[in-house]
Amino acid sequence: MAIGDKASAGGRFSDAINAYEKAINIEPDNYQAWNNMGISLGQIMNYEEALEAFEKAKHIKPDSHGVWNNIGFVLNKLNKKEEALKAVNKALEFNDKDPYILDTKAVILMDMGDVDEAQKCIRKAVVTLSPNSSYKNEILEHQKKILKAIAERDKKKAEEEKKDV
Repeated sequence: MAIGDKASAGGRFSDAINAYEKAINIEPDNYQAWNNMGISLGQIMNYEEALEAFEKAKHIKPDSHGVWNNIGFVLNKLNKKEEALKAVNKALEFNDKDPYILDTKAVILMDMGDVDEAQKCIRKAVVTLSPNSSYKNEILEHQKKILKAIAERDKKKAEEEKKDV
């Protein structure tokens, strides 16, 4: 599995997938290999196969918040917003302070048009985020997008109210 992790970290996702497949052939109940293969498949935008890998990981370790979060992420990419939100909420049942899960939920809510709830989630994500996190910039970018969407909504609302006067 280390070979797959190294290939994935280097952006060689096809090599990573091959390495994870070999690890799975040796140890089919290795949920982490299934999960990591799903991540690599998602990196090459093969979301259907990524979902299958995550589902196998979930079957092996149903209490993994990371697997549930990854399922939610991929379902959102597949435009299955309600299912994505359910999966992320399940992840939060196992770890309600994980900034990555909160960020995933915020993105899903924003994609669903619920920017107020998205803002609440992203605020929690930012507060719980480690200052040295490699994911920090991405979460802050999501926060900017959410705040921009709120500002645009409020501006549109104000313009509509002016027309009614």
